Amino acid sequence: MILSCPKCDSKFLLADHLMPASGRTVRCGVCKHQWHALPEAAAAGARADFAALVADQAGASAASAETSSFQLPAIATRPLPHTPLIAASVAFALIWLVTAFYASYARWHNAPVLAPLYRMVGHVDTKGLKFGNTRMAREEEGQRTRFVISGEIANEAEDARRLPLVRVMLLDSEGEEIASRIYEVNKTIKAGESYPFRITNMSTSFGHRVERVVVDLGDDMQLSFR
Repeated sequence: MILSCPKCDSKFLLADHLMPASGRTVRCGVCKHQWHALPEAAAAGARADFAALVADQAGASAASAETSSFQLPAIATRPLPHTPLIAASVAFALIWLVTAFYASYARWHNAPVLAPLYRMVGHVDTKGLKFGNTRMAREEEGQRTRFVISGEIANEAEDARRLPLVRVMLLDSEGEEIASRIYEVNKTIKAGESYPFRITNMSTSFGHRVERVVVDLGDDMQLSFR
């Protein structure tokens, strides 16, 4: 019989009577590897049994894979969450509308459709209200200068008007604001009437720089855009 070393694949010729049916331990004369050799018939049977075992295991694995493919749950693709995107879009649109509503006040406050909305948020129609007989006097009080502003507000409109806020600003020769103050009037005057006013508590320690006094009226929104 011919023996083949499983390590270096060297071939050796061995007399059949020297190999018992149960096999024997042999050693390769080339690489010195030792292994338990079997007679050719037993080795062929062992190889056949091993091949059958491998085939059975492969078939079992294939059948298991085929069976398990039906048992695995289907992978469902999750759609993108739309709720956060919709909420962000709505919030952005609302912010844009509110910003445009206030930023475009000067152009839109008299528009037929938007005028009621501006009135709902506190806008007051001051068209026809005018200052008249406005006077200013200085009174030195130590290191501070007190300014006394007086005059009247006339309603030249065809219907009643409400006086919201009156703002007084003290400016220098270059138009820079030195001091300012807002007074709440909240009084309604009829058409053709006038409202006298006198402001006595406007003072500053930079009175020597004051060259001009500006008096105007309106609501919070109107004054913020002037």
